[in-house]
Amino acid sequence: MSRTSLKQQMFNYTSLFRQLFMDYYRHQKKLFWLVQLLMVVSTATGLFWILSIILGISHYQNPANTEGFKYLLFSWVFNMPLWQWLMLASFAGVISAWSLFLSVQLGVKSVLAYQKHLSHQCLNIVSQDKYRHWSIEFEQAPRQVLLRLLRQGVQLTGLVSRRITRAFVSLVTFILAFIVLLYLDTGLLLLLLPLSVFYIIALYFINRYAARISTEMADILPVSSSRFNQLVSSVLNKSLDISSPKFQQKFDDSQYMRQAELKYLRRLSEIHVNWLNTLFLVMGIAIIIIYIVYIQASDNIDWQHLLFFLISLRYAAGSLQQISATTVAFSRFLPEIQLVYRLLNVVDWLMDVDKLSIRHHSIVYIPSSFLDDFEVQQLNNTLTMQHDAKLHKLAEIREQGINLFFDKLAKSSKQTIIIDNNLQRLKRLVKTHNSHVKTSIKNFIIFSNQKKKIQQLTINEFLQYTQPTTGVDIDCDIDAFE
Repeated sequence: MSRTSLKQQMFNYTSLFRQLFMDYYRHQKKLFWLVQLLMVVSTATGLFWILSIILGISHYQNPANTEGFKYLLFSWVFNMPLWQWLMLASFAGVISAWSLFLSVQLGVKSVLAYQKHLSHQCLNIVSQDKYRHWSIEFEQAPRQVLLRLLRQGVQLTGLVSRRITRAFVSLVTFILAFIVLLYLDTGLLLLLLPLSVFYIIALYFINRYAARISTEMADILPVSSSRFNQLVSSVLNKSLDISSPKFQQKFDDSQYMRQAELKYLRRLSEIHVNWLNTLFLVMGIAIIIIYIVYIQASDNIDWQHLLFFLISLRYAAGSLQQISATTVAFSRFLPEIQLVYRLLNVVDWLMDVDKLSIRHHSIVYIPSSFLDDFEVQQLNNTLTMQHDAKLHKLAEIREQGINLFFDKLAKSSKQTIIIDNNLQRLKRLVKTHNSHVKTSIKNFIIFSNQKKKIQQLTINEFLQYTQPTTGVDIDCDIDAFE
């Protein structure tokens, strides 16, 4: 990858991340800060609990030692009877667990409200005529891409928002723990510098790996789902024997197993972060102990000082893991989040849609699962017709009589557009009424919401046209598990 493309990739990544956070923060400001407060309480009381237990036991075993960092901070604890400071420390631990649980509950409430807000935003945009150009931003059919956004993209955006919310306190904790490590022993901290460089490089590649896997999943999903649906239909209709080589070939071509593999690989990306963080902590502690025992070779090792350093290192590593897991979660769900904000960003720019002009009677095939007012609107948004042109759905023509319709068409001067979402049905119409069609119809169009992909065919080309496997009828394959 070139340096320029890498720079652009990082810019796109950080811009989308920033937009997601700011959008969530503006809508959920109160709950965001309440969650942060609860997480601060949980972290602070949890730290108080672990230090009280460790230092209390240390003081209980050696009450004569009233000097140093532990006595400076916890002298009032050490003056209490054992049962009192133990009860106080345990109460702090309970407060830590309760506040953590409550922060999760409020975080879920906040994210659900944000997801509702996002879905309303998306529906508001697509319902307004001034944003009718939104569909040209997507290659997939507009109805299908909107359902994908609402069912999957909004949900995954909410999940990542929750991760970002919880990573905020982790970032502050990491900074504070790092400052404490510097204060305790800068030399020991510098020993971890090579490991830190390795950690950052490995995390970068894990993020790239997660984004690449997610992008491949999004790219092959339409084709894979459509082919697999066709395969299942063939089996149910008993037109394909599952013991035949043809079945195995079609099964392999559907990429069903590749999709399954990609799902596991995407989920494993966060496990890679856990593995990386554990490796960093294990190797870091080993290096520190080897340095103190064998290299520094001091006869008087301050084990209490070392214990404080290791506790601070553990908090720093735990916070770093939360931050790293958040970036990887963002990379995992990047394609779906991009789709959501591609739609939301439509409001920032208004444009005149470049339309394709047609001036004759035409047959238009619309590759969509539905043929409602929305599809007709997309047709009007993309094609320029005569001012008095009239659209006729094939189902309506069949109700009034096809022969009667063509008789009227031959005498009419108004432009007529015949539309349908069933290619084979349109082909049967052309073949059955070939003489009428050849006389009246000049254009045979394969429609797309993007002008550059619209195909204008001759009658023979239209009859020979084979619909590509694009997955227009797929259901959204929601894989939102973390």
